[in-house]
Amino acid sequence: MVWLVARNVWEHKRRDLARQALELVPGVSQQIRDFRRVKMQDGRKVWEVAAKEAQYYDAEHAVVVRAVVLQWFLDDGRVIGLTGDEGRIVLAEHDVTRVN
Repeated sequence: MVWLVARNVWEHKRRDLARQALELVPGVSQQIRDFRRVKMQDGRKVWEVAAKEAQYYDAEHAVVVRAVVLQWFLDDGRVIGLTGDEGRIVLAEHDVTRVN
């Protein structure tokens, strides 16, 4: 029982340290967990991005995402998408312009 409590405390501290380290990254305007953004147009989804976490860089108009799924919803009903461990999404006027 003591081992389980110690492991739980250690895991909690490890997550806190990781979060604090990410907060120190220069240039990051926002740090977001369970990130999700959807662009709607004329009542339908145009694209959707979901990630476990994201860092928004305001000066670059870019979002660095981890554990990400990016989908585009085509006019003919098809859906195309990308998944990855990490990626960079560049935005212009709240629209995706480039994905790295």
